[in-house]
Amino acid sequence: MITKSTRRAAIASLTVLGLTVAMALPAFAADAITLRMATSGSETDQRSIAMAGVLAPIVAGLVEYRG
Repeated sequence: MITKSTRRAAIASLTVLGLTVAMALPAFAADAITLRMATSGSETDQRSIAMAGVLAPIVAGLVEYRG
C-alpha cells in the first residue's frame, strides 16, 4: 500500500509540475490579439463609455484594443 501511494504521489507531483511549466511558458502567436467591443447600444451610451473607460487601460499592455 505504501508503494502505491508513493507512486501515485510522484505521478501527481510530476503532472502538476509539467502543467505549471507549460503554463509559465509564453505563447508565441503569429499576430497580436485584437479586442473589439461590440454592444447593442450606441457609442454615446453611458454603459459603453464606462466599459471602454475601464477596460481599455486594463488591457492596454496585453492586447490591441478597439472600442
